Amino acid sequence: MSLPEGPSSFGWAEHATAITEATEAQKDQGLEAIERALCPEENHPDHCPVSWTTLACRFEDLDPLDRAAWQESFNDDRRRARDEGLDGV
Repeated sequence: MSLPEGPSSFGWAEHATAITEATEAQKDQGLEAIERALCPEENHPDHCPVSWTTLACRFEDLDPLDRAAWQESFNDDRRRARDEGLDGV
């Protein structure tokens, strides 16, 4: 899944993607950690000086082409890890 490149109304749009295999609770904890990294003071007055948002979706809900591209990337990463002798992959 790609985002448009170029300036947004707030300056240059940046994005980061995190893919995890997690339970619902682990997913929520991960999102909370990312949100605290972006905005350490959860209940500050007014809006954040730098706009941000998080978005979570299930792998199965991705567009089929995006899902296939991510799956290929996962398979490549797992193959490299096995080749390097890493456990659990």
